[in-house]
Amino acid sequence: MDLIDAEPLDGLDPAAKAFGWRHAVSFCGGVLAMLVSGTLYAYGAFAKAIESQLGISAIDSGYVQKFGNIGLCMAVTVGATVDRFGLRASAFVGAVLGGGGFLLMWAHVEGYIGGKGVVAMSTFYFIAGQGCQFTYMPGLMNYKNISPKYHGVSLGILDMSFGLSSVIFSQIYAQSFGLDPDPLKENLSGFLLFLAGSMIVVNMINLIILYVPSHRREVPRVQEAFAADVGTPTLPTSPSAVLRSCEFWLLFVFFMLNQGATIWFIGAVSDMSTAFGLGHSGATLTTIITATGAVCRISAGVLSDLLNRFVSRIAFLLGLSLLLPVGFALLVAQGGAALTMGSVLIGAGFGSAWCLVPLMVSDTFGLQNFSTIWGIVIMGSAIGPFILQPIDSAVQAAHSTSKHCLGEPCYQNTYLVCLAMSVLASGLLLLLACRLRDLIKRRELVQANYRGRARDF
Repeated sequence: MDLIDAEPLDGLDPAAKAFGWRHAVSFCGGVLAMLVSGTLYAYGAFAKAIESQLGISAIDSGYVQKFGNIGLCMAVTVGATVDRFGLRASAFVGAVLGGGGFLLMWAHVEGYIGGKGVVAMSTFYFIAGQGCQFTYMPGLMNYKNISPKYHGVSLGILDMSFGLSSVIFSQIYAQSFGLDPDPLKENLSGFLLFLAGSMIVVNMINLIILYVPSHRREVPRVQEAFAADVGTPTLPTSPSAVLRSCEFWLLFVFFMLNQGATIWFIGAVSDMSTAFGLGHSGATLTTIITATGAVCRISAGVLSDLLNRFVSRIAFLLGLSLLLPVGFALLVAQGGAALTMGSVLIGAGFGSAWCLVPLMVSDTFGLQNFSTIWGIVIMGSAIGPFILQPIDSAVQAAHSTSKHCLGEPCYQNTYLVCLAMSVLASGLLLLLACRLRDLIKRRELVQANYRGRARDF
């Protein structure tokens, strides 16, 4: 085997090994991208204004939010765009779709675009969601600019920025645009223009400053060395081959079940507080979940780096995934009395998964086609909540005597389903860990061998 031009096995080109000003500026651009790409999750702050000013019901408003989330989670084309055409192409599309989607919403609120409110707004919010995903993915890819030793820290910082996005924009709306107590008079149009401008400006800046070295040549040499020394191929790295691997589907279904339970809980927690007679604590609980998730996004990344010599990344993810069944078990046993503690545990499990699962994707399948593969995995977070939607509706219909369901029985059976989903998710992750354990050990031995032979040469 020719070792003269052997690529480094840490997945970085030589240009990325020396962290310089260009990498630092690009990383700052990635943080900016993450801070604006989570704006869709601020929908709850202006949902009442949309309902009042467009004359749609709360149920119809929920559909608008769901279509936006679908747009944000349909990341396959986004990942392929980043891998094939680069970060700047994705940022340009993010500016067009993100800014355009929010501008279309503004035009509809102002009456410049007609049509049925819920259909038009759902369509425009879907477009904005796609723009947010085209902004998110190139921002996330900046974690590659940091040494692999600190990938958990860098990805944690970026992911925490994404988690804080909804908090920041919700506060901006509350403090600057939603000051009027009458939702009909709130400055919704001004806020939509502000969102459009934010998406366009940040992505235009990133067209200039984003920079992540190529990883197209990362894998072949490692595969050759592994096959020659062990006689067993590494895990697949091309998207088509990855989709045929059992390991990918174990990770995908884990993420789908994990996110299905948590996203449903986050969306329903305000209604839970009302049903349990806890007054208007829904906003407080939502803030607790968001804040806990944001803290755990970065803390999970930092700890996974610090403990990597003693605990594998997948074992660490497995331990944190168990927070979900504990949280739902508390809710099953204690109902409304455990809602605050349950929110903390579920928020922690939710946030840590968004940091550690993409790291698992890069650790398992490499960096060569990371964006495409992670984009496919993200789709699980859109599919998961739909599993629970008919179950939740049936449970509430069975226990409601009016339009609103009151009392702990409204959610008891759904909590049980969430508990089962989270336990199954952790079981699948344990199976994945067992399948990867021997392969990872063999690969580390080969990499050490390969580095030694390259130095000797």
